[in-house]
Amino acid sequence: PAQAIFWSRSEMVVGQKALRSIAQGDYLLLADVGLSRSMADIVGEGEWAVSLTVPAGGIARIVQPGDEVAVIGTFKIKSQVQTADLAAAPEEIAREATMVLFPRVRVLDVGTLSSGGEATAGELVLALPPQQAQVLVAAQAKARLTLALRRPGDEAAINRLDTGMVDETTFDKLLQGMKAIVMPPVPGVLTAAPATK
Repeated sequence: PAQAIFWSRSEMVVGQKALRSIAQGDYLLLADVGLSRSMADIVGEGEWAVSLTVPAGGIARIVQPGDEVAVIGTFKIKSQVQTADLAAAPEEIAREATMVLFPRVRVLDVGTLSSGGEATAGELVLALPPQQAQVLVAAQAKARLTLALRRPGDEAAINRLDTGMVDETTFDKLLQGMKAIVMPPVPGVLTAAPATK
């Protein structure tokens, strides 16, 4: 079931109060557990609970406590480029790059921020080791962050270095060898292809 608590996430309910009798072999659902009022009780050993604000809608709309997500960041990266005039100082250019910051993060809680009755953002509470929590806080000020929902029970450990980085060169390489599409004068009407010599 969608609300089932997987064994890999059992630490979030150990020590919590069951709201119904649970027979051996039954699925344990989030609704079956009366989570304590203190978020500190479900933060794992060596973890901090840190909040992340993401745009309302998309993944933020369907994420549940206990889910695991990847946090992806899009940043402006500044670099120095030497100009044609070698005597001149290098020119600073900014480019955009996207990369996985945290490939596997446990969601502790989910809420929404609203304005005028409409949800404007999702407020997630994530569990991260202290140093990574600091990086997440800093990244919220410097980057546009996006969530990717991981499949329940996916135990694959992902090295973020293996996922690489997407930037303009990625798209340039995607275009190599492709032909440009020529739009017909009247959309929806096919025109004869020009004769080749």
